[in-house]
Amino acid sequence: MKKIISIFLALFIITGILAGCRSGESSGAARDKKLKIVATIFPEYDWVKQILGDKAQDVELTILLDSSADLHSFQPTVDDIIKISTCDLFIYVGGESDRWAEDALKEVVNKDMTVLNCSTFSATASRKRKRLRACREKKRKKSRNLTSMFGCL
Repeated sequence: MKKIISIFLALFIITGILAGCRSGESSGAARDKKLKIVATIFPEYDWVKQILGDKAQDVELTILLDSSADLHSFQPTVDDIIKISTCDLFIYVGGESDRWAEDALKEVVNKDMTVLNCSTFSATASRKRKRLRACREKKRKKSRNLTSMFGCL
């Protein structure tokens, strides 16, 4: 009897979870609207694709530069600017390589767009590493000074 109640309870919970995952929107147009993500280069594109996993078919994922394009001399086409301007998430390298992206972002149509500049993450991490190295070096110098001052430490 306990086993039957446990199975029934488990089925009830699973049914509740699955029913809760349904979208609250009833119109077909709202359900069919895909999230638009634009990435400038393949590593960013692939990263997003891996994160999405099974949900990749629910997203319109676009890559701007194909494998033969040079990132440093890339100039976006009008179609590229339109894709960027209307997307929901724009992911780009940033820095010297993507100076054109800053100009393209000035003309966005979708004011709710999320922009992910990957260079800000690497710059922040680099500054943290530099501060950590400087702090360690300062501690080593302080330790050497104490050793030389007392001679036997």
